[in-house]
Amino acid sequence: MKRKNRTTALQAITQRFGKFGVTGHCFSLCYDTENYMRITIAFLQLLPTGSLNENLEKGIKACFQAKESGADIALFPEMWSCGYAFPHEETSLWETAIPCDSFFVKQFSALAIKLDMAIAITFLEQHDPKPKNTVCLFDRHGKLQYRYSKVHICDFGEADDEGVLDAGDDFFVADLDTKDGIIKVGSMICYDREFPESARILMLKGAELLLVPNACPMELNRLAQLRGRAYENMLAIATCNYPSPHPDCNGHSTLFDGVVYLPELPGSRDTCVFEADEGEGVYIADLDVDMLRDYRRREVWGRKNRRPELYDVISDRKHVYKSTKSSCSKEIGMEIEWLDGFVIKVGFSGRLATISANREGLLSLAGQLTDLAKEESCSHIHYDTCNSLEEGSDELIIEKI
Repeated sequence: MKRKNRTTALQAITQRFGKFGVTGHCFSLCYDTENYMRITIAFLQLLPTGSLNENLEKGIKACFQAKESGADIALFPEMWSCGYAFPHEETSLWETAIPCDSFFVKQFSALAIKLDMAIAITFLEQHDPKPKNTVCLFDRHGKLQYRYSKVHICDFGEADDEGVLDAGDDFFVADLDTKDGIIKVGSMICYDREFPESARILMLKGAELLLVPNACPMELNRLAQLRGRAYENMLAIATCNYPSPHPDCNGHSTLFDGVVYLPELPGSRDTCVFEADEGEGVYIADLDVDMLRDYRRREVWGRKNRRPELYDVISDRKHVYKSTKSSCSKEIGMEIEWLDGFVIKVGFSGRLATISANREGLLSLAGQLTDLAKEESCSHIHYDTCNSLEEGSDELIIEKI
Protein backbone atom coordinates (compact mmCIF):
# COMPACT_ATOMS: atom_id res chain seq x y z
CA MET A 1 0.00 0.00 0.00
CA LYS A 2 1.41 3.37 -0.95
CA ARG A 3 0.63 6.85 0.28
CA LYS A 4 2.17 10.16 -0.64
CA ASN A 5 0.94 13.52 0.59
CA ARG A 6 2.35 16.92 -0.28
CA THR A 7 0.31 18.74 2.35
CA THR A 8 2.25 20.99 4.73
CA ALA A 9 1.77 20.79 8.48
CA LEU A 10 -0.36 23.94 8.48
CA GLN A 11 -2.43 22.68 5.57
CA ALA A 12 -2.86 19.33 7.29
CA ILE A 13 -4.24 21.05 10.41
CA THR A 14 -6.44 23.22 8.21
CA GLN A 15 -7.75 20.24 6.29
CA ARG A 16 -8.51 18.41 9.50
CA PHE A 17 -10.27 21.20 11.37
CA GLY A 18 -11.26 23.81 8.79
CA LYS A 19 -10.23 27.43 8.41
CA PHE A 20 -8.76 29.54 11.16
CA GLY A 21 -9.53 32.95 12.58
CA VAL A 22 -6.12 34.31 13.63
CA THR A 23 -5.58 36.90 16.37
CA GLY A 24 -2.01 37.05 17.65
CA HIS A 25 -1.17 33.47 18.54
CA CYS A 26 -4.76 32.31 19.07
CA PHE A 27 -6.63 30.10 16.63
CA SER A 28 -10.40 29.74 16.60
CA LEU A 29 -11.77 26.68 14.78
CA CYS A 30 -14.73 27.28 12.47
CA TYR A 31 -15.95 23.72 11.80
CA ASP A 32 -17.98 21.34 13.86
CA THR A 33 -15.61 18.37 13.72
CA GLU A 34 -18.41 15.92 14.47
CA ASN A 35 -19.92 16.76 11.06
CA TYR A 36 -16.59 16.99 9.29
CA MET A 37 -16.53 15.34 5.82
CA ARG A 38 -13.47 13.76 4.28
CA ILE A 39 -13.41 10.95 1.73
CA THR A 40 -10.59 8.55 0.94
CA ILE A 41 -9.89 7.63 -2.68
CA ALA A 42 -7.97 4.55 -3.80
CA PHE A 43 -6.09 4.79 -7.09
CA LEU A 44 -5.72 1.27 -8.50
CA GLN A 45 -2.59 1.94 -10.54
CA LEU A 46 -2.29 -1.62 -11.81
CA LEU A 47 -0.63 -3.51 -14.64
CA PRO A 48 -3.18 -5.55 -16.64
CA THR A 49 -2.70 -9.27 -17.07
CA GLY A 50 -3.73 -9.75 -20.69
CA SER A 51 -6.84 -11.73 -19.75
CA LEU A 52 -10.37 -10.58 -18.88
CA ASN A 53 -10.73 -13.17 -16.11
CA GLU A 54 -7.33 -12.43 -14.64
CA ASN A 55 -8.01 -8.70 -14.78
CA LEU A 56 -11.21 -9.41 -12.88
CA GLU A 57 -9.35 -11.36 -10.20
CA LYS A 58 -6.60 -8.76 -9.91
CA GLY A 59 -9.12 -5.93 -9.78
CA ILE A 60 -11.09 -7.62 -7.00
CA LYS A 61 -7.93 -8.17 -4.98
CA ALA A 62 -6.97 -4.51 -5.41
CA CYS A 63 -10.41 -3.43 -4.19
CA PHE A 64 -9.95 -5.47 -1.03
CA GLN A 65 -6.60 -3.73 -0.50
CA ALA A 66 -8.28 -0.38 -1.01
CA LYS A 67 -10.93 -1.14 1.58
CA GLU A 68 -8.33 -2.30 4.07
CA SER A 69 -6.77 1.16 3.75
CA GLY A 70 -10.09 2.86 4.47
CA ALA A 71 -11.07 3.84 0.94
CA ASP A 72 -14.53 5.22 0.21
CA ILE A 73 -14.01 5.05 -3.57
CA ALA A 74 -11.83 2.75 -5.69
CA LEU A 75 -10.89 4.07 -9.14
CA PHE A 76 -9.55 1.94 -12.01
CA PRO A 77 -7.46 3.13 -14.97
CA GLU A 78 -9.03 3.42 -18.42
CA MET A 79 -10.63 0.35 -19.99
CA TRP A 80 -9.43 -2.08 -17.29
CA SER A 81 -11.31 -5.05 -18.77
CA CYS A 82 -8.77 -5.28 -21.61
CA GLY A 83 -5.94 -3.16 -20.22
CA TYR A 84 -6.58 -0.53 -22.89
CA ALA A 85 -5.44 -3.03 -25.54
CA PHE A 86 -8.10 -3.68 -28.16
CA PRO A 87 -7.98 -5.10 -31.70
CA HIS A 88 -9.12 -3.05 -34.67
CA GLU A 89 -10.50 -5.88 -36.75
CA GLU A 90 -14.28 -5.72 -36.39
CA THR A 91 -15.01 -9.29 -35.26
CA SER A 92 -12.13 -9.42 -32.79
CA LEU A 93 -13.02 -5.98 -31.43
CA TRP A 94 -16.60 -7.08 -30.77
CA GLU A 95 -15.38 -10.24 -29.03
CA THR A 96 -13.13 -8.17 -26.77
CA ALA A 97 -15.96 -5.85 -25.74
CA ILE A 98 -18.34 -6.82 -22.93
CA PRO A 99 -21.89 -5.65 -22.12
CA CYS A 100 -22.73 -3.49 -19.12
CA ASP A 101 -24.62 -6.40 -17.56
CA SER A 102 -21.75 -8.85 -18.07
CA PHE A 103 -20.40 -11.09 -15.31
CA PHE A 104 -17.27 -8.92 -15.17
CA VAL A 105 -19.17 -5.70 -14.46
CA LYS A 106 -21.71 -7.32 -12.12
CA GLN A 107 -18.90 -8.65 -9.94
CA PHE A 108 -17.87 -5.11 -9.06
CA SER A 109 -21.44 -4.14 -8.24
CA ALA A 110 -21.62 -7.06 -5.82
CA LEU A 111 -18.16 -6.26 -4.47
CA ALA A 112 -19.19 -2.66 -3.73
CA ILE A 113 -21.92 -3.99 -1.45
CA LYS A 114 -19.59 -6.47 0.22
CA LEU A 115 -16.91 -3.87 0.90
CA ASP A 116 -19.27 -0.96 1.62
CA MET A 117 -17.18 1.04 -0.89
CA ALA A 118 -17.95 2.78 -4.18
CA ILE A 119 -16.16 1.34 -7.23
CA ALA A 120 -15.54 3.04 -10.59
CA ILE A 121 -14.91 0.12 -12.96
CA THR A 122 -13.83 0.67 -16.56
CA PHE A 123 -14.29 -1.54 -19.61
CA LEU A 124 -14.67 -1.79 -23.37
CA GLU A 125 -18.44 -1.85 -23.67
CA GLN A 126 -20.38 -3.68 -26.34
CA HIS A 127 -22.45 -1.19 -28.28
CA ASP A 128 -24.02 -1.12 -31.72
CA PRO A 129 -22.61 -0.25 -34.19
CA LYS A 130 -19.23 0.12 -32.41
CA PRO A 131 -18.01 -0.46 -28.84
CA LYS A 132 -17.58 2.36 -26.34
CA ASN A 133 -14.95 3.30 -23.77
CA THR A 134 -16.97 3.24 -20.55
CA VAL A 135 -16.80 3.72 -16.78
CA CYS A 136 -19.56 2.55 -14.43
CA LEU A 137 -19.74 4.02 -10.93
CA PHE A 138 -21.34 1.72 -8.37
CA ASP A 139 -22.06 3.20 -4.96
CA ARG A 140 -21.38 1.36 -1.71
CA HIS A 141 -24.84 -0.22 -1.96
CA GLY A 142 -24.02 -1.71 -5.37
CA LYS A 143 -26.34 0.67 -7.20
CA LEU A 144 -25.25 2.01 -10.59
CA GLN A 145 -24.92 5.79 -10.25
CA TYR A 146 -23.93 6.45 -13.84
CA ARG A 147 -22.55 4.79 -16.95
CA TYR A 148 -20.35 7.28 -18.75
CA SER A 149 -18.76 6.67 -22.15
CA LYS A 150 -15.82 8.74 -23.32
CA VAL A 151 -17.16 11.72 -25.26
CA HIS A 152 -13.91 12.79 -26.92
CA ILE A 153 -12.45 9.63 -28.42
CA CYS A 154 -8.84 9.60 -29.62
CA ASP A 155 -9.60 9.53 -33.34
CA PHE A 156 -6.37 10.82 -34.85
CA GLY A 157 -6.38 8.82 -38.08
CA GLU A 158 -3.75 6.47 -36.69
CA ALA A 159 -3.78 2.70 -37.09
CA ASP A 160 -4.05 1.96 -33.36
CA ASP A 161 -6.27 4.80 -32.10
CA GLU A 162 -9.90 4.86 -30.92
CA GLY A 163 -11.39 5.56 -34.35
CA VAL A 164 -12.95 2.08 -34.26
CA LEU A 165 -15.03 3.06 -31.21
CA ASP A 166 -18.21 5.07 -30.75
CA ALA A 167 -18.16 8.25 -28.65
CA GLY A 168 -20.41 8.97 -25.70
CA ASP A 169 -23.04 11.68 -26.00
CA ASP A 170 -23.48 13.18 -22.52
CA PHE A 171 -21.86 13.95 -19.16
CA PHE A 172 -23.41 12.75 -15.91
CA VAL A 173 -23.33 13.84 -12.27
CA ALA A 174 -24.63 11.69 -9.42
CA ASP A 175 -25.11 12.04 -5.68
CA LEU A 176 -22.69 9.49 -4.27
CA ASP A 177 -23.53 8.26 -0.78
CA THR A 178 -20.46 7.75 1.42
CA LYS A 179 -20.21 6.92 5.10
CA ASP A 180 -19.67 10.62 5.85
CA GLY A 181 -22.38 11.96 3.58
CA ILE A 182 -23.25 12.80 -0.03
CA ILE A 183 -20.77 14.14 -2.59
CA LYS A 184 -21.64 15.03 -6.19
CA VAL A 185 -19.47 13.02 -8.57
CA GLY A 186 -18.96 12.88 -12.33
CA SER A 187 -16.40 11.46 -14.75
CA MET A 188 -14.19 12.32 -17.66
CA ILE A 189 -11.98 9.74 -19.38
CA CYS A 190 -8.39 10.56 -20.36
CA TYR A 191 -8.58 12.67 -23.58
CA ASP A 192 -11.74 14.40 -22.29
CA ARG A 193 -9.33 16.28 -20.03
CA GLU A 194 -7.98 18.20 -23.05
CA PHE A 195 -11.35 19.84 -23.69
CA PRO A 196 -12.13 22.49 -21.06
CA GLU A 197 -15.82 22.11 -21.82
CA SER A 198 -15.86 18.62 -20.26
CA ALA A 199 -15.00 19.74 -16.74
CA ARG A 200 -17.01 22.96 -17.11
CA ILE A 201 -20.19 21.09 -18.04
CA LEU A 202 -19.72 18.70 -15.12
CA MET A 203 -19.18 21.64 -12.74
CA LEU A 204 -22.30 23.38 -14.04
CA LYS A 205 -24.22 20.16 -13.40
CA GLY A 206 -23.08 20.33 -9.80
CA ALA A 207 -20.01 18.05 -9.67
CA GLU A 208 -17.64 18.47 -6.74
CA LEU A 209 -15.36 15.54 -7.62
CA LEU A 210 -14.38 14.14 -11.03
CA LEU A 211 -13.19 10.55 -11.32
CA VAL A 212 -10.91 10.25 -14.35
CA PRO A 213 -9.70 6.87 -15.64
CA ASN A 214 -6.57 7.37 -17.75
CA ALA A 215 -4.16 5.60 -20.13
CA CYS A 216 -1.42 7.92 -21.36
CA PRO A 217 1.86 9.48 -20.20
CA MET A 218 1.08 11.89 -17.38
CA GLU A 219 3.85 14.38 -18.04
CA LEU A 220 4.15 18.05 -17.13
CA ASN A 221 1.63 19.40 -19.61
CA ARG A 222 -1.11 16.83 -19.04
CA LEU A 223 -0.74 17.26 -15.31
CA ALA A 224 -1.04 21.00 -15.87
CA GLN A 225 -4.32 20.42 -17.71
CA LEU A 226 -5.74 18.63 -14.69
CA ARG A 227 -4.48 21.37 -12.39
CA GLY A 228 -6.13 23.96 -14.64
CA ARG A 229 -9.46 22.12 -14.86
CA ALA A 230 -9.57 21.85 -11.05
CA TYR A 231 -8.60 25.50 -10.57
CA GLU A 232 -11.00 27.07 -13.07
CA ASN A 233 -13.98 25.00 -11.87
CA MET A 234 -13.24 24.82 -8.13
CA LEU A 235 -13.62 21.05 -8.05
CA ALA A 236 -11.48 18.04 -7.17
CA ILE A 237 -10.09 15.76 -9.87
CA ALA A 238 -8.90 12.22 -9.13
CA THR A 239 -7.06 10.58 -12.05
CA CYS A 240 -5.93 6.94 -12.14
CA ASN A 241 -3.36 5.91 -14.73
CA TYR A 242 -1.59 2.67 -15.65
CA PRO A 243 1.91 2.30 -14.18
CA SER A 244 5.16 1.96 -16.05
CA PRO A 245 6.04 -0.17 -18.01
CA HIS A 246 2.53 -0.40 -19.47
CA PRO A 247 2.82 0.90 -23.06
CA ASP A 248 2.69 4.69 -23.30
CA CYS A 249 1.89 5.05 -19.58
CA ASN A 250 3.95 6.15 -16.60
CA GLY A 251 1.75 6.08 -13.50
CA HIS A 252 1.59 9.45 -11.71
CA SER A 253 -2.03 9.12 -10.70
CA THR A 254 -3.07 12.35 -9.00
CA LEU A 255 -5.57 14.10 -6.79
CA PHE A 256 -6.05 17.83 -7.28
CA ASP A 257 -8.37 19.18 -4.61
CA GLY A 258 -9.15 22.44 -6.42
CA VAL A 259 -8.59 24.67 -3.38
CA VAL A 260 -6.16 27.38 -4.45
CA TYR A 261 -6.49 29.93 -1.66
CA LEU A 262 -6.99 29.67 2.10
CA PRO A 263 -7.55 32.69 4.35
CA GLU A 264 -4.66 31.78 6.66
CA LEU A 265 -2.11 31.37 3.84
CA PRO A 266 -0.33 34.43 2.36
CA GLY A 267 -0.44 33.15 -1.22
CA SER A 268 -1.77 30.30 -3.32
CA ARG A 269 -1.31 26.68 -2.31
CA ASP A 270 -0.42 23.55 -4.29
CA THR A 271 -3.73 21.92 -5.26
CA CYS A 272 -1.96 18.65 -6.04
CA VAL A 273 -2.41 16.94 -2.67
CA PHE A 274 -1.36 13.56 -4.01
CA GLU A 275 0.80 12.23 -6.85
CA ALA A 276 1.85 8.60 -7.22
CA ASP A 277 5.18 7.52 -8.63
CA GLU A 278 5.57 5.34 -11.75
CA GLY A 279 5.24 2.02 -9.98
CA GLU A 280 2.36 -0.40 -9.66
CA GLY A 281 0.30 -0.22 -6.50
CA VAL A 282 -2.88 0.71 -4.69
CA TYR A 283 -2.40 4.33 -3.70
CA ILE A 284 -4.51 6.16 -1.13
CA ALA A 285 -5.30 9.86 -0.83
CA ASP A 286 -7.77 11.93 1.19
CA LEU A 287 -10.04 14.66 -0.11
CA ASP A 288 -11.19 17.31 2.37
CA VAL A 289 -14.74 17.84 1.13
CA ASP A 290 -15.61 20.47 3.75
CA MET A 291 -12.58 22.56 2.83
CA LEU A 292 -13.56 22.38 -0.85
CA ARG A 293 -17.16 23.38 -0.14
CA ASP A 294 -16.08 26.26 2.07
CA TYR A 295 -13.75 27.45 -0.69
CA ARG A 296 -16.52 27.28 -3.29
CA ARG A 297 -18.79 29.38 -1.08
CA ARG A 298 -16.05 31.93 -0.54
CA GLU A 299 -14.48 32.29 -4.00
CA VAL A 300 -15.76 33.27 -7.44
CA TRP A 301 -14.00 31.00 -9.95
CA GLY A 302 -16.09 29.08 -12.44
CA ARG A 303 -19.59 30.43 -12.00
CA LYS A 304 -19.97 33.99 -10.78
CA ASN A 305 -18.65 36.06 -13.70
CA ARG A 306 -19.52 33.79 -16.60
CA ARG A 307 -20.91 35.38 -19.80
CA PRO A 308 -22.73 32.46 -21.47
CA GLU A 309 -24.52 34.80 -23.88
CA LEU A 310 -21.12 35.25 -25.57
CA TYR A 311 -20.21 31.59 -25.78
CA ASP A 312 -22.38 30.45 -28.71
CA VAL A 313 -19.28 29.99 -30.85
CA ILE A 314 -18.16 27.11 -28.61
CA SER A 315 -21.10 24.94 -29.68
CA ASP A 316 -21.16 26.10 -33.31
CA ARG A 317 -20.49 23.14 -35.60
CA LYS A 318 -18.71 25.35 -38.13
CA HIS A 319 -15.64 25.23 -35.90
CA VAL A 320 -15.50 21.43 -35.88
CA TYR A 321 -13.53 19.37 -38.35
CA LYS A 322 -12.37 15.80 -38.26
CA SER A 323 -8.74 15.11 -39.05
CA THR A 324 -7.95 11.68 -40.45
CA LYS A 325 -5.26 10.19 -42.66
CA SER A 326 -6.37 9.00 -46.06
CA SER A 327 -4.90 8.05 -49.40
CA CYS A 328 -5.22 10.80 -51.97
CA SER A 329 -6.43 10.59 -55.52
CA LYS A 330 -6.68 12.92 -58.49
CA GLU A 331 -8.80 16.07 -58.40
CA ILE A 332 -11.12 17.21 -61.17
CA GLY A 333 -12.66 20.52 -60.25
CA MET A 334 -14.05 23.96 -60.79
CA GLU A 335 -14.12 27.14 -58.75
CA ILE A 336 -17.29 28.68 -57.36
CA GLU A 337 -17.73 32.12 -55.76
CA TRP A 338 -20.01 31.37 -52.83
CA LEU A 339 -21.30 33.65 -50.07
CA ASP A 340 -19.35 36.27 -48.19
CA GLY A 341 -16.25 36.06 -50.32
CA PHE A 342 -15.60 32.35 -49.79
CA VAL A 343 -13.81 30.76 -52.72
CA ILE A 344 -14.53 27.05 -52.97
CA LYS A 345 -12.82 24.60 -55.29
CA VAL A 346 -15.03 21.58 -55.88
CA GLY A 347 -13.82 18.44 -57.58
CA PHE A 348 -15.86 15.41 -58.61
CA SER A 349 -14.78 12.14 -60.16
CA GLY A 350 -17.61 9.64 -60.02
CA ARG A 351 -18.40 9.50 -56.30
CA LEU A 352 -15.14 11.26 -55.45
CA ALA A 353 -15.53 14.82 -54.18
CA THR A 354 -13.07 17.35 -52.82
CA ILE A 355 -13.74 20.82 -51.48
CA SER A 356 -10.97 23.26 -50.69
CA ALA A 357 -11.49 26.61 -48.99
CA ASN A 358 -9.32 29.53 -47.98
CA ARG A 359 -10.86 29.87 -44.49
CA GLU A 360 -11.96 27.52 -41.73
CA GLY A 361 -15.20 29.53 -41.78
CA LEU A 362 -16.17 27.55 -44.86
CA LEU A 363 -17.64 25.01 -42.48
CA SER A 364 -20.50 27.42 -41.88
CA LEU A 365 -21.75 26.42 -45.33
CA ALA A 366 -22.25 22.83 -44.26
CA GLY A 367 -25.99 22.80 -44.97
CA GLN A 368 -25.57 24.06 -48.52
CA LEU A 369 -22.69 21.69 -49.12
CA THR A 370 -24.96 18.84 -48.06
CA ASP A 371 -27.33 19.76 -50.89
CA LEU A 372 -24.42 19.88 -53.30
CA ALA A 373 -23.26 16.48 -52.12
CA LYS A 374 -26.68 15.00 -52.82
CA GLU A 375 -26.72 16.46 -56.32
CA GLU A 376 -23.36 14.86 -57.01
CA SER A 377 -24.35 11.42 -55.61
CA CYS A 378 -22.41 11.75 -52.38
CA SER A 379 -24.26 10.46 -49.35
CA HIS A 380 -22.99 12.86 -46.67
CA ILE A 381 -20.37 15.42 -45.73
CA HIS A 382 -17.17 14.34 -43.99
CA TYR A 383 -14.88 17.02 -42.55
CA ASP A 384 -11.26 16.23 -43.19
CA THR A 385 -7.86 17.82 -43.73
CA CYS A 386 -6.62 15.62 -46.56
CA ASN A 387 -6.94 16.58 -50.22
CA SER A 388 -9.13 13.77 -51.50
CA LEU A 389 -10.31 10.21 -51.02
CA GLU A 390 -9.84 7.06 -53.02
CA GLU A 391 -12.34 6.11 -55.72
CA GLY A 392 -15.52 4.60 -54.29
CA SER A 393 -15.76 6.97 -51.34
CA ASP A 394 -19.21 8.21 -50.31
CA GLU A 395 -17.78 11.25 -48.63
CA LEU A 396 -17.51 14.93 -49.47
CA ILE A 397 -14.21 16.31 -48.16
CA ILE A 398 -13.68 19.79 -46.79
CA GLU A 399 -10.04 20.76 -46.71
CA LYS A 400 -8.75 23.31 -44.22
CA ILE A 401 -5.90 25.34 -45.75
